[in-house]
Order: sequence, then C-alpha cells, then structure tokens
Amino acid sequence: MTIPRIFLSPNDICNSEVIIREKEDVHHISHVLRMRRNDKVVVLDNQGFEYEVILREFKKDEIRGFIEGQVFHPQPQIEIALVQGLLKVNKMDMVIKYSTELGVSRIIVVNTALSCVTGCSEARQKRWRRIIKEGSCLSGRVRLSDIFYISDLSHVLLDLKNDDLGLILYEQENTRNLRDVLNPYKACKKIFVFVGPEGGFTQSEVSMLHEKGVLSVSLGKRILSSEVASISALTIILYQLNLLG
Repeated sequence: MTIPRIFLSPNDICNSEVIIREKEDVHHISHVLRMRRNDKVVVLDNQGFEYEVILREFKKDEIRGFIEGQVFHPQPQIEIALVQGLLKVNKMDMVIKYSTELGVSRIIVVNTALSCVTGCSEARQKRWRRIIKEGSCLSGRVRLSDIFYISDLSHVLLDLKNDDLGLILYEQENTRNLRDVLNPYKACKKIFVFVGPEGGFTQSEVSMLHEKGVLSVSLGKRILSSEVASISALTIILYQLNLLG
C-alpha cells in the first residue's frame, strides 16, 4: 500500500510532532483509509520539507503524530507557469488536474475575449485549490501549484520580465516549433505558456503578446482542443527541460 501524503500548514508541524486538524484530512485518515495508531503518513509543508510521520493519537477533531524522519527538496531550477484562457467547468478542471500532476509551478486562469464563460466565483476557485491539493498528493509533489484568476490578459503581462521566456500556442504559426524553440532558452528561470480558451486568442490579444516579446509556437499540423493543447505543451516542455518527475 502506498503511504498516504498530506499537505499541512507549517504551523501544524512543531519540533518532532505533527497535528492534523483539517476536517477533511481527519475524516479521510480515520474513516476512509481506516488508519490506526503506528500507521505511517507522509506530511508535506509546501515549503520543500517531506516528513515521515508515525500516527500516535486519534481524536474526534485532530490526529497527532511523531516525526520519524525528514527530507528537504530544493525548488526546481526553472519555473513553469501556465496561462490558461478560462474554459468551461469540466475542461478547466481537467487542465488544472493534469498540469498539477505534471509539475507546473503556477496556473494563471485568465478571462479572454473569446472565453465561453466569464467571471469566476470564489466557490469555483476553492474547487480548483482542492483539485491541486489532490493532484499533488497523487503525483508525489512536495509543493502545491499556485493558482490565480485574473480578469484581464494585459495584467498577466506585468509579471513577464525581460529574461523570462513567453510562449503562445498559436494555430497560425507555421515556422516555429515548440520543441525546437526551447533549446536556446534552457538557462532561463521562468517560462510562461499562454493557451487560449475554446475559441482561441483574438488577433489583438496575439498582437499584444507579441509586443511584449512572447513567441508564437506550433504543436504541429493538427488543431487541438484547448485542454489537450495545454497538457501536450506542458509535457513537451517539462520533458525537454528534464523536469518531468
């Protein structure tokens, strides 16, 4: 059986003791997994530390454990940020789930001119954070992807610095291939990948990105749906940069 993984606040990790207080985590450990005293879990603090914990005390609203060992994982040398045009509910959830499992550092969901839906409720953003947490535990990650919702594409460009690499998946790009464009930029520290919604980016949005230095790239001759294009591009980038796993 795989040892369960749980993300906790660093405030719940003190010296050699861990306290699991989140209602969902307590229920999952006690009633779904039916774990008992002396069973083991892996606790992650979202800051790079991974703790092997032996469960000691079960209460109704908390579980306490003893830290048996710990390992620190440094940050990846390159940060990958997915800038995804807002999609319909199921498609957006799928992109968040699989991009998290692949290992992106940030997911920026942006409302664009051709998005089929507009606006984003707090409940939906809470669901996204839960999907990220579940995906991170499933895939063995030690840090959660950050996720943001931004209502205007131009605001995203404020984060794009001169030494960052910006890439836009563009169906009208005929000369620049995603795989080939990565080779000269393997030393950069941050890569932004822009993917449009179901209707793609408008020409004015593409022009705005180009003016900021974002490069158009192609995934090939096939026209892919937005969610498939996002996951395909991230897989290629992470593989090429030896960051997959």
